[in-house]
Amino acid sequence: MNDTTLRFWIIAFTMLLSGPIYAQVTVWPGDVNNDGVVNTVDVLYLGVGFNTQGPVRNNQGIVWQASQGSPWNDILPDSTNYAYLDCDGNGFIGTSDFNAIQQNYDSTHGTLIVDPFPTPDSLSPVFYFSGSPDSLQAGDTITIDIFAGNALLPANFFGVALSFNYDTSLIVANSVSATPDSLLDAPIDRVFLLSTDNNNSGTFDLAITRLANSGGSSGNPITLASQRLLSISFIIEDNLIGKMVAGPLELSLSNIRMTSKDLLKSSGNADAVSLPFVDVAASTPMPQFNKLRVYPQPTNTYFILDGLMENGFVTLTDLTGNTIIYQSVKKDTRNNIDCTQLAAGMYLLHIETRSGSIVKKILVEK
Repeated sequence: MNDTTLRFWIIAFTMLLSGPIYAQVTVWPGDVNNDGVVNTVDVLYLGVGFNTQGPVRNNQGIVWQASQGSPWNDILPDSTNYAYLDCDGNGFIGTSDFNAIQQNYDSTHGTLIVDPFPTPDSLSPVFYFSGSPDSLQAGDTITIDIFAGNALLPANFFGVALSFNYDTSLIVANSVSATPDSLLDAPIDRVFLLSTDNNNSGTFDLAITRLANSGGSSGNPITLASQRLLSISFIIEDNLIGKMVAGPLELSLSNIRMTSKDLLKSSGNADAVSLPFVDVAASTPMPQFNKLRVYPQPTNTYFILDGLMENGFVTLTDLTGNTIIYQSVKKDTRNNIDCTQLAAGMYLLHIETRSGSIVKKILVEK
């Protein structure tokens, strides 16, 4: 073999080894659109590419770290390679990739590249609150609906992301939750709903998307014309003394971003609502409950209610209003309430006596 032939084979062998390296992409699990941050928009991208198969990545998992993988043959309309959608690297775009978004939400890497959505205008659909209560008082559990579109300007999308904004001083921390309208999720498991609450800033981020390639209605867009998208529930603080100066509870929607199945991007106009409280006197704890104590908090066995000045009854409900426990309680004694059979989470304890009633929060941990 002469020198020229030897050099040829050395170069060819080197190119063979280095070729796949140059062709690889760097995946950060959860950053589906590869813009440098994990957020609700990633859910919209994932819905479009759901149930697709491709090459398996050597380094699998959803721990927040960079992983090298081969690009897929599938590419989204904005040129995003499906390899970024395969967050866990198992070669299939599915629920575990959605879990990566949840686990790594708000994580960042490299330089942030803002994923552009158009500014809403007069032809953009409106997302708005519906079913607001006439007034609020301490301890209330509130459910408010978010509707979208109307007959002239319907909201049409495959996926939508938005933010629900609230006053952290008036709403119980970690009590905000969201439920999609049942028609969107029929048959069951046809949509993904991601929700994440930042109680420090009073921002509850949401994303809801159809799941492509899942059969049934999954491939169809969601079209809403004065129809409910989802419901949001939260609990008003049970002690509003000194907080009433702030006035009504201000709620708003913002940052409404929509995608079609072809990943065409659009935006929606947002709504705000102001919910008044009853007068301060009605929000002030009644004297007969001044010595009331409910402890320990949190608990995983039972909690004690004492300090009652009158006999009465207690009703323990979940955040949707379903009754879990109902029992009598006595004044001037330690009343034990068993919660060993309860699932972890927040509950409401409604205490009623002849002179009045009050609601306390109960936190169960397992």
